[in-house]
Amino acid sequence: MKMKLFAMALLAVALCFLCGGSVMAQDQTLNRLAFSGAGYFDGAQAKGMAGFLKQLGKDSRVYSFSEVQFGLVPAGTGNLQIGNKDFQADFSTGILYDVFDYAGVSLFGLGDAGLQQTGESSSALLKAGGGLHKFIYKDKFGVALFGTWKYAQDRDSGSMQWKVNPAFALTFRF
Repeated sequence: MKMKLFAMALLAVALCFLCGGSVMAQDQTLNRLAFSGAGYFDGAQAKGMAGFLKQLGKDSRVYSFSEVQFGLVPAGTGNLQIGNKDFQADFSTGILYDVFDYAGVSLFGLGDAGLQQTGESSSALLKAGGGLHKFIYKDKFGVALFGTWKYAQDRDSGSMQWKVNPAFALTFRF
Protein backbone atom coordinates (compact mmCIF):
# COMPACT_ATOMS: atom_id res chain seq x y z
CA MET A 1 0.00 0.00 0.00
CA LYS A 2 2.88 2.41 0.79
CA MET A 3 4.38 2.02 -2.66
CA LYS A 4 0.99 2.48 -4.34
CA LEU A 5 0.40 5.81 -2.56
CA PHE A 6 3.93 6.99 -3.27
CA ALA A 7 3.53 6.04 -6.94
CA MET A 8 0.24 7.99 -7.14
CA ALA A 9 1.87 11.09 -5.63
CA LEU A 10 4.85 10.80 -7.99
CA LEU A 11 2.53 10.42 -10.99
CA ALA A 12 0.59 13.55 -10.00
CA VAL A 13 3.81 15.59 -9.77
CA ALA A 14 4.96 14.24 -13.15
CA LEU A 15 1.64 15.23 -14.73
CA CYS A 16 2.02 18.78 -13.37
CA PHE A 17 5.44 19.11 -14.98
CA LEU A 18 4.26 17.53 -18.26
CA CYS A 19 1.53 20.15 -18.42
CA GLY A 20 4.19 22.79 -17.79
CA GLY A 21 6.18 21.45 -20.72
CA SER A 22 3.18 21.79 -23.02
CA VAL A 23 2.77 25.39 -21.83
CA MET A 24 6.33 26.14 -22.97
CA ALA A 25 5.62 24.79 -26.47
CA GLN A 26 2.77 27.25 -27.06
CA ASP A 27 2.70 30.91 -28.16
CA GLN A 28 6.00 32.52 -27.14
CA THR A 29 4.47 36.04 -26.87
CA LEU A 30 2.39 35.09 -23.80
CA ASN A 31 3.71 35.57 -20.28
CA ARG A 32 4.73 32.36 -18.54
CA LEU A 33 6.04 32.23 -14.99
CA ALA A 34 7.44 29.44 -12.87
CA PHE A 35 7.41 29.80 -9.09
CA SER A 36 8.86 28.06 -6.08
CA GLY A 37 8.60 28.93 -2.44
CA ALA A 38 7.49 28.05 1.04
CA GLY A 39 4.74 28.89 3.43
CA TYR A 40 2.82 27.83 6.49
CA PHE A 41 -0.03 25.61 5.50
CA ASP A 42 -2.58 23.62 7.50
CA GLY A 43 -2.10 25.01 10.98
CA ALA A 44 1.43 26.46 10.95
CA GLN A 45 3.22 23.52 9.36
CA ALA A 46 5.92 24.58 6.90
CA LYS A 47 5.64 23.22 3.38
CA GLY A 48 7.33 23.76 0.07
CA MET A 49 5.52 24.65 -3.13
CA ALA A 50 6.16 24.87 -6.85
CA GLY A 51 4.15 25.55 -9.97
CA PHE A 52 3.69 27.60 -13.10
CA LEU A 53 1.35 30.20 -14.64
CA LYS A 54 0.45 30.98 -18.24
CA GLN A 55 -1.30 34.07 -19.55
CA LEU A 56 -4.51 33.05 -21.38
CA GLY A 57 -4.38 35.73 -24.09
CA LYS A 58 -1.95 38.33 -25.41
CA ASP A 59 -3.67 41.27 -23.69
CA SER A 60 -5.43 39.21 -21.02
CA ARG A 61 -5.08 39.79 -17.28
CA VAL A 62 -6.17 36.19 -16.66
CA TYR A 63 -3.67 33.38 -16.06
CA SER A 64 -4.10 29.65 -15.75
CA PHE A 65 -1.94 28.07 -13.05
CA SER A 66 -1.08 24.72 -11.49
CA GLU A 67 0.76 24.11 -8.25
CA VAL A 68 1.88 21.42 -5.87
CA GLN A 69 2.42 21.96 -2.13
CA PHE A 70 4.29 19.32 -0.16
CA GLY A 71 5.59 18.75 3.33
CA LEU A 72 5.74 16.57 6.38
CA VAL A 73 2.98 16.69 9.01
CA PRO A 74 2.76 15.02 12.45
CA ALA A 75 2.42 11.25 12.10
CA GLY A 76 -1.07 9.84 11.98
CA THR A 77 -2.24 6.45 10.83
CA GLY A 78 -0.99 6.79 7.28
CA ASN A 79 1.32 4.30 5.60
CA LEU A 80 3.26 6.90 3.64
CA GLN A 81 5.62 8.08 6.38
CA ILE A 82 9.10 9.56 6.39
CA GLY A 83 10.67 9.15 9.81
CA ASN A 84 7.91 9.88 12.30
CA LYS A 85 6.01 12.16 9.92
CA ASP A 86 3.32 11.66 7.28
CA PHE A 87 3.99 13.00 3.78
CA GLN A 88 1.29 15.43 2.60
CA ALA A 89 0.86 16.80 -0.90
CA ASP A 90 -1.73 19.11 -2.43
CA PHE A 91 -2.16 19.22 -6.21
CA SER A 92 -4.34 21.96 -7.67
CA THR A 93 -5.08 24.00 -10.76
CA GLY A 94 -7.02 27.22 -11.19
CA ILE A 95 -7.29 30.80 -12.40
CA LEU A 96 -5.30 33.87 -11.32
CA TYR A 97 -6.54 37.38 -12.18
CA ASP A 98 -4.17 40.37 -12.24
CA VAL A 99 -6.47 42.99 -10.66
CA PHE A 100 -4.21 46.03 -11.15
CA ASP A 101 -0.60 47.18 -11.35
CA TYR A 102 0.86 50.20 -9.59
CA ALA A 103 4.53 51.22 -9.64
CA GLY A 104 5.54 47.77 -10.86
CA VAL A 105 3.63 45.91 -8.13
CA SER A 106 0.77 43.65 -9.23
CA LEU A 107 -2.23 42.86 -7.04
CA PHE A 108 -3.81 39.52 -7.95
CA GLY A 109 -6.67 37.29 -6.92
CA LEU A 110 -6.81 33.53 -7.40
CA GLY A 111 -9.04 30.50 -7.06
CA ASP A 112 -8.24 26.84 -7.58
CA ALA A 113 -9.39 23.29 -6.90
CA GLY A 114 -7.54 20.03 -6.51
CA LEU A 115 -6.66 17.02 -4.40
CA GLN A 116 -5.04 16.74 -0.96
CA GLN A 117 -3.21 13.50 -0.11
CA THR A 118 -2.05 12.76 3.45
CA GLY A 119 -0.88 9.29 4.40
CA GLU A 120 -3.70 7.02 3.24
CA SER A 121 -6.43 9.67 3.08
CA SER A 122 -7.38 11.82 0.11
CA SER A 123 -9.82 14.68 -0.10
CA ALA A 124 -10.88 17.40 -2.49
CA LEU A 125 -9.69 20.93 -1.80
CA LEU A 126 -10.76 24.42 -2.80
CA LYS A 127 -8.64 27.56 -2.39
CA ALA A 128 -9.27 31.27 -2.82
CA GLY A 129 -6.97 34.17 -2.07
CA GLY A 130 -4.72 36.86 -3.42
CA GLY A 131 -1.43 38.62 -3.08
CA LEU A 132 1.23 40.92 -4.45
CA HIS A 133 3.94 40.33 -7.07
CA LYS A 134 6.93 42.47 -8.10
CA PHE A 135 9.65 41.79 -10.64
CA ILE A 136 12.97 42.67 -9.02
CA TYR A 137 15.57 41.92 -11.71
CA LYS A 138 15.31 42.76 -15.43
CA ASP A 139 11.62 41.83 -15.64
CA LYS A 140 12.64 38.15 -15.34
CA PHE A 141 12.96 37.36 -11.64
CA GLY A 142 10.40 38.39 -9.07
CA VAL A 143 8.98 37.86 -5.64
CA ALA A 144 5.39 37.13 -4.57
CA LEU A 145 3.68 37.32 -1.18
CA PHE A 146 0.23 35.83 -0.96
CA GLY A 147 -2.32 34.12 1.19
CA THR A 148 -5.07 31.65 0.49
CA TRP A 149 -7.99 30.22 2.35
CA LYS A 150 -8.04 26.47 1.83
CA TYR A 151 -11.14 24.31 2.30
CA ALA A 152 -10.14 20.67 2.77
CA GLN A 153 -10.53 17.71 5.11
CA ASP A 154 -8.86 18.12 8.51
CA ARG A 155 -6.72 15.08 9.42
CA ASP A 156 -7.67 15.06 13.08
CA SER A 157 -11.42 15.70 13.01
CA GLY A 158 -12.18 14.30 9.54
CA SER A 159 -14.42 17.30 8.81
CA MET A 160 -14.02 19.84 6.02
CA GLN A 161 -12.49 23.09 7.36
CA TRP A 162 -11.23 26.47 6.13
CA LYS A 163 -7.57 27.24 6.93
CA VAL A 164 -5.41 30.29 6.21
CA ASN A 165 -2.20 29.65 4.23
CA PRO A 166 0.33 32.54 3.97
CA ALA A 167 3.21 31.97 1.54
CA PHE A 168 6.27 33.49 -0.14
CA ALA A 169 7.57 32.56 -3.59
CA LEU A 170 10.29 33.47 -6.06
CA THR A 171 9.20 33.73 -9.68
CA PHE A 172 10.95 33.38 -13.00
CA ARG A 173 9.54 34.50 -16.39
CA PHE A 174 10.45 32.19 -19.26
